[in-house]
This record gives sequence, structure tokens and C-alpha cells, in this order.
Amino acid sequence: MPGSAQLVAGNRKLARVGIIATMVIWVLAIVALALALINRKWLIDLATLPILVGALAIILFVYALIFATLAIDTLRLMRVGRMYSRDRWVTAVAMVLVAGLGTTALASAGNIASAQAGLISSIFKQSGGTEASNGRYNILLLGADSGRNRLGIRPDSISVLSIDAETGDTVNIGIPRNLQHVSFSKGSPLLKVYPNGWNCGLDCLINAIYKDVADHHEDLYPQARANGSTPGVDATREAVEYVTGLEIQSYVMVDMSAFESLVDALGGVDINVKQRLPIGGQNDDL
Repeated sequence: MPGSAQLVAGNRKLARVGIIATMVIWVLAIVALALALINRKWLIDLATLPILVGALAIILFVYALIFATLAIDTLRLMRVGRMYSRDRWVTAVAMVLVAGLGTTALASAGNIASAQAGLISSIFKQSGGTEASNGRYNILLLGADSGRNRLGIRPDSISVLSIDAETGDTVNIGIPRNLQHVSFSKGSPLLKVYPNGWNCGLDCLINAIYKDVADHHEDLYPQARANGSTPGVDATREAVEYVTGLEIQSYVMVDMSAFESLVDALGGVDINVKQRLPIGGQNDDL
């Protein structure tokens, strides 16, 4: 146990610090294992509390420092200079490996915990309803196509994840982007503008509702941004609620421009084009 060498032949105050710190880490590990065996949901609830994950990161960083100090002091107490040459090198290498690997592992774990605390905070900081509706959580997933060469946003990918609140069983409901003749859920302010629904042919596909509201009817959704959404998202959500008959509690929108940056940040994708391809249209006379 880290600190035992100091307890026998070194500074006993340092030994107590090391032993107590080690016991704390062991107790935390045992508690986590017990929660995983008794009720995994309790462990997940604790692991998704940013303040607890942040505290765990601090504990791991502090213990990594204590571990490194104890390892270096243990090497001093062993008086490797008095050993035979072979024993000296074996002992020194072994202690360096133990100190290096142990400290690195603990520091890495602390760094991961710190990053996860920040990630959890950023993901779950949004406001909005989180109560189940008729026993289900319904999340709207939008894939937007904004870019430098495009005007406005149109969510060409529209789907709903409907999750059973008790079992977690999930159904993915896909909505075609070119769906026509849709209306809006009860209470939608757009029903005053489009009493017969979003119905005007090819210009009124479901994916165009976002841009229409962003261009002409943002005033109908004055609280959208304050609630962590946008007028375009709220209007699209109401159309999807009409189509599916489900109450949507939350949404996730991935912008293609941001997705491109994400792919680049992960190393990018190389595309090998083996033959020339026409870009920019087609020739009908061919």
C-alpha cells in the first residue's frame, strides 16, 4: 500500500497521508462497484452530476501527486546506492515504472473526469421540459444543411427518437424531407398564418418550414431563443408533432457546416476520385 514504506522507515505523517488517501480511493471504488451491482441507475445518476465528477477529478489529481511523492520517497528510503549493481538497477527501474505508470494512470483518469464534467455540463445545461409524455421521451433530431454557398437552413434530415420512459426501448421515426400537406399541432401560432396547413406544392415541403419561419414569421415565437430553441426549430417541431401525434420535449440539431469541422478535427476523410465526374448540373441532351 502506498505509504507503508514511510510508516515503517520514514516520515509517519507522510505515511498517514498516503494511507488515508489510498483508503479513500478504495472506498470510492468499492461504493461504485456496489452501486453498479445493486442499482446501476443510481451510479449513472451520480456519474452524470457535474459537481461530483468535478470533485472526483480533483481527488484523482491530488492522489496522483501524493502517489508520485510517496514513490520518490520510497526510492530514497530503499537506499539503492548500497545495493549490488544488478539489484540497484532492477530496483530503480521497477520503482520508476511503478511511479511513472501509477502517476500517469491517475492523472489521466483525473483529466478524463475533468473533461467529462465539462461535457456533461455543456450537454445538460439546456432548459425545457424533461417530463415523459404518455410514458415516452420524444426527441426531435434535425440535420441542417447550412453552408457558405447556401441561403438559410433547411433540415433535410428529420426524425424522432421515441424512448420508453420505463424500459429505455427506443423507436426511430423517420420523416421524409419532401413530405407535403402537413399542418401544425394544436395551439401553434402558424395555424393563424396557414389555417389549411403548409400546403402549396413543391415549395411547401416539410423541410422548408424552418427557413420560411426564419425569414417571415420569427415574431410568432418571441420566447424561442430564451428557451434554448429557435423559431425555425419550434415551427418544425409543431409540424412533426402533427405528423406523428407525439409531444416533442427536446431536440438536437446538427449543422452540416459544424459536422464538417468535426470530421476535420478527427483527422478528416480522404476521397479518392478515380474518374472525372460532372459537377453543377446535368446535360439533358445526352
